Amino acid sequence: MILPNEEKYDRKWLVYSKDLDKVYYFCCKLFCSSDINQLVNEGTRDWKNLSSKLKSHDTSHEDISNLAKWIELEKRFKRKKSIDKNLHE
Repeated sequence: MILPNEEKYDRKWLVYSKDLDKVYYFCCKLFCSSDINQLVNEGTRDWKNLSSKLKSHDTSHEDISNLAKWIELEKRFKRKKSIDKNLHE
């Protein structure tokens, strides 16, 4: 992904399933409160329109909120401050 300031950023939350040959948004799969987005529930293999779908999804309010939740959870895992830290140990 290229940010408005021309900086390149990897979409770590974008995952590819070899078995299904589809792309999914990982953080939205975890935190999404609705099932309206194909990238979240069904995944997509529409390679021709993937770029426009990603751009549209990346700027949605729900995606930004879900990404923030994922980043916060990832930080808690690293600090071993998650709710289920005893299970991880």
